[in-house]
Amino acid sequence: MSNKKIIGLDISDYSIEVVEMEQEGADERIIAYNRLVIELGIVERGIIKNKKKLADAIKQTFASAKPLPISSNQIVFGLSESRIFLHFFSVDNKNMGDLPKRIKDEATSIIPIAKNDMVLAYKVINEENGGAAKNILAVAASQSVLDDWKRFFKSISLDLTFFDIESLASFRGLFDELPAKPICLVDLGAETISLSIFSSFGLEYNYQMQYGGKYISAKIAAGLRIEQAQAEAMKKETALLPDGKNNAAREILQTAFTHVSEEIKRNIDYFLEKHPQYSEIEKIILIGGSSRFKGLSEFFAEKGMSKVFAYQNSNLKYPELSIEYLEAIGLGRRFFQGYWQNDPLFVSEKNVILKKIPNIKRLLRSDFFKRIYDLPLKIKIGALAVVYVLVLFSIIPENKKSIDEKNTPEKAGLPEIKKEEKDIVVPIPDIPVEVVKIKKIKIQDIGANLNVRVSPDKSAGIASQVKSGAIYAVAEEKPDWFKIEYEKGKFGWVVSRYVDEISSE
Repeated sequence: MSNKKIIGLDISDYSIEVVEMEQEGADERIIAYNRLVIELGIVERGIIKNKKKLADAIKQTFASAKPLPISSNQIVFGLSESRIFLHFFSVDNKNMGDLPKRIKDEATSIIPIAKNDMVLAYKVINEENGGAAKNILAVAASQSVLDDWKRFFKSISLDLTFFDIESLASFRGLFDELPAKPICLVDLGAETISLSIFSSFGLEYNYQMQYGGKYISAKIAAGLRIEQAQAEAMKKETALLPDGKNNAAREILQTAFTHVSEEIKRNIDYFLEKHPQYSEIEKIILIGGSSRFKGLSEFFAEKGMSKVFAYQNSNLKYPELSIEYLEAIGLGRRFFQGYWQNDPLFVSEKNVILKKIPNIKRLLRSDFFKRIYDLPLKIKIGALAVVYVLVLFSIIPENKKSIDEKNTPEKAGLPEIKKEEKDIVVPIPDIPVEVVKIKKIKIQDIGANLNVRVSPDKSAGIASQVKSGAIYAVAEEKPDWFKIEYEKGKFGWVVSRYVDEISSE
């Protein structure tokens, strides 16, 4: 890869960021970059809605890049986090067997993607309890979504090297190596807020809040009865700490970011509880467009969050580029930097997790087979006859056993012949009828929709969301969790602290 060029391509619902990089000795450098704000509706939460307009926008971004147009075509693409499922879990080393199969079984039981549509990549993070267990990060995506993007890139003559993951790319855009102590990266995006904790082992924790800057703007617009565009402009001008301006908007912002700070603290506490080897988080770094709020770091400090740092361009290796290029830079660096090679990613083939198939051509050219080729013809024929007889005699007992099993009445689909039996009448006891009381819960108003998870675990995949004020019957209860039927025939788990129990019936 030493003299090759690579393009880091980041496409969101709102913009395209692109950087072209090339190797420079043991390092890499950016040779071209550009950013283009795109029309709403071209891409929606990682799904292409208008291929023609997106193709035109990418071509425009490449053609108008600075300082020169981008002419190469090999890309690393960051798949939208809304189309990625991350699952952290442990695997007991006892009777581990086929590790990829164990991981696949775990992922398919937890992640809400159809088994025949799931593409899975994984990484062994570390071992614990003296090697008794392995901590695993499994990353899943929909094959149909990946195929749609692959076909699209091929149609515009872009050579897709692999799909990368947003949170990993953003970290690479900031740092040259993994931290000695845990660092929390909070990406305050337009649609979602992503919290990722990195240690010397890599990404160890990730949590998605299903709201972002767009939701906060909508709250300001509704609260002040103004247009969304006005609310967006006011949001950018309003400081979180008092400065005598936009007091009404400030109150709305403070309410929203108070909830965000509580969610960040709750997740960090949960991470430290599950990872007692760490005493604290070294620092919290705020990135994403909404990290630019005036006074955000100071506001979080007032809420009890120390060591919070808002992103500054000077933190980057490339200070001339704005915060929006962070992920695109990290995508490009993944191609060059050797110490990122263990990060999970999705290549162009479907069976990412399956074992590698031996190279048959290489096997046939080995010294062992060359010696066989040199043997006299009679010896070759004799050896084949012996192998045939051995295989034949190993198959016959199994075939006889399977035939015998098939010939039993029940295996053949016939009723079993029994000796004559008298009818047995079992009296039905008089059982008192117990009135079953169904517990119900009401979703609290937390300023956003509440996540419904596929299992009672804060790191489990998100199956859906429910609105505040909605009432659900409790199907099952566990400490800190309620299981509800959020849609007909679909069940999931909600955190008990965000619901109110109401009278049973």
